[in-house]
Amino acid sequence: MTDFDSFDGQLENEDIENVWHRSALSLSKSGFIVVAIILFGSLPLFIWQPSWDLPFLTLFILIAVIYTGMSYYNWINTVFILTNIRLLAVEQDKILSRKTSEILLKNIQNISHVKRGLLQMIFDFGDIEIQTAGAKAAIIIKNIEHPYDAQQKILKK
Repeated sequence: MTDFDSFDGQLENEDIENVWHRSALSLSKSGFIVVAIILFGSLPLFIWQPSWDLPFLTLFILIAVIYTGMSYYNWINTVFILTNIRLLAVEQDKILSRKTSEILLKNIQNISHVKRGLLQMIFDFGDIEIQTAGAKAAIIIKNIEHPYDAQQKILKK
């Protein structure tokens, strides 16, 4: 949980109850991609040993560093805020793409949490699906730590 004093668009009588980020383990996919980029960049070094191997590898390391920075930026700027009035989901998708969704707590009809796979079961993270009237899934909070606890906090509001 992260402590926020306020956020853009906060109402006068609105108090922040809880703030969640995605699990740090959700960055593991990005980690595998970074390793793959560096391994691909090092292939000429091991196979052909050309004269341009070091600049080629340096280029791929630079690409991996940029990709790591972008992934971290997206992760740190994706936040889910529970207030006494509503639930907000601010999801950073790309560097220049951010989606903000909100649900009034009084409109929530169903909340479920899902853990898929061995990693999510072992490290206790998963998705929360929040449904309102007429919507299949109004908000899906992906890769949140302790999804059952978060589900219960939302339900108690």
